[in-house]
Amino acid sequence: MRYVVTGKRILVVVEKAETKTASGLIMPDNNKLPTYATIFSIGAEAEGPYTIGDRVLLSSRYAGTIVPPSDESNGDWRVITENDIVVIVFE
Repeated sequence: MRYVVTGKRILVVVEKAETKTASGLIMPDNNKLPTYATIFSIGAEAEGPYTIGDRVLLSSRYAGTIVPPSDESNGDWRVITENDIVVIVFE
């Protein structure tokens, strides 16, 4: 499949949340860990200072609309709005 994002929407690949801590503790599914994603495509009307490939922090682990992945990737594909992005992560 191929996706073209329209308007002020952004297509991201949400990273899978860690289920085990560094010390080996198993975390429950309802943990409150931050949700990170990588920007895959940006709509023409989006005005933010981000580019394709940026890693971002989302406002909620349930933000956006889930879409079927266009390839075999590690994470959920979601279409979000600019308001769902809290910060751009620079490492």
